[in-house]
Parts: sequence; structure tokens; C-alpha cells
Amino acid sequence: MNEVSNKSNDLGILVKQYQEHDGSKDAGTLYVGYNYDETAVDGEFTKGLRQKSLRYPNGRLVHYTYGTSGSAADALNRLDAIQDDDGGSPGDVLAAYTYLGLGTVVIEDYQEPQIRLDLFGGTSGTYAGFDRFDRVVDHRWLNYNTSTDIDRFKYGYDRASNR
Repeated sequence: MNEVSNKSNDLGILVKQYQEHDGSKDAGTLYVGYNYDETAVDGEFTKGLRQKSLRYPNGRLVHYTYGTSGSAADALNRLDAIQDDDGGSPGDVLAAYTYLGLGTVVIEDYQEPQIRLDLFGGTSGTYAGFDRFDRVVDHRWLNYNTSTDIDRFKYGYDRASNR
């Protein structure tokens, strides 16, 4: 029997998810934990209940950060980076994100293996990874020390936007 059990907070938001692979959930069942920013002023959440951290079943904790206080990323609740834990505070950056507009990720940077998804292409004002209709045409993962492609997919579309 494989049992999955969820625990929510008073707001109905998932805070723990247990999974037992060999029987019913008990005190030793491992779980994934979710932490949210519940900062509120006069009963109104000021940070949109955005996720602050994730705890893996092995106890590892990673932090979700949203830029500096008052930045566009902070105001929009837009994920800026995922960072390793350093004594309860965000530490080394595991992944960083650069956006086009409000929510389109154009650079996804993994510093530990030193690779990144680059839809930007490096020329100011142009995005080599998109066509004029903002469809992905060049999905490129590269090693940013050597600028060599690790994985690259080029797409074309018909008039109905089918690949």
C-alpha cells in the first residue's frame, strides 16, 4: 500500500505532504514541507502568500527569494532565485531567473552545474529565442563558461501555430 496524506494550514494552503511507500502514514513518515510568507497588515497579506521555502524529505531546505525589498520582482511576487539554506537564511544561489515583462522567463541560470537556458541571445532589445509572435523558436541550454550548447532545440510553426 502507498499512502499519500496532505496537511493544510488555516488558510487551506498545503504545508506538508506525506508519502509512505510501505503501509499507512505514521510518526516516521517522511514529508515535503512548504513555507509561505504570511506577512499581513490589518489582516491583508502584503506578500501574496508567496512560497518562502521548501523542505525536502531528507531535511534539505531551499529558499525562494523575490529580489530586494521594493524591487519589481518583490512587488510582483516574481521568483528571483532559489537558494540553498545557510543556517535558516538564504545562502548560495542554486537557480536564478531573468524575465521579459511580467512573467516570461528568458534566462534560467543554474550556477552549480554552470548551465543556463538562454532565450535572450545577448543583443539588447531582441530575443533570439522567440519569433515575432513570442513563440519559442530557439530553446538553448549552454555552458556559460565555454558558451557551447549542451542542448538545443529549434522550432518552426505553421500558420495555426502548430510546431
